[in-house]
Amino acid sequence: MNDVPTEDFQTQFEKLVHKESYKQLPEQIKKIYDNPELRKYLGGSTVRCFNSGLGSIRTLNSEFDESKIRISMDAIAQRNNIQKEDRRRIKNQILIALDSVSTIKAARDLMPEFDKYFPKPNQVMKYPIANNIVSDLKSMGWTDRKTAKKES
Repeated sequence: MNDVPTEDFQTQFEKLVHKESYKQLPEQIKKIYDNPELRKYLGGSTVRCFNSGLGSIRTLNSEFDESKIRISMDAIAQRNNIQKEDRRRIKNQILIALDSVSTIKAARDLMPEFDKYFPKPNQVMKYPIANNIVSDLKSMGWTDRKTAKKES
């Protein structure tokens, strides 16, 4: 999924809020904001797109009126949610397809387009997470049947 491009809706949301927030500043405050040394003294409020997965944004002023851009904010949030759902759906479809096979060869035959993602023949795969799982299970009292038979 890392090779599938994504649109950065968080940045779009931030740009929208900052642009509108700047527009709403009084002219005297814009002069202060335009001076990077003085900008840090300005306060603001927080704007959030609820149920969107987008982070909250700090505005340039405490009197910010988000109603002027609410429709645009909601559109960005909706597109972000659609993108997340599409990626989740496709990822699940890939996992279901891979679960239907038991060998790398079968996976290659099923999805030749993804050949570059499969281990190469004779390539030793290291799965550190599997070692952690086994260690965790053993610490809870689990014993491997093969190991237990050899020891008895």
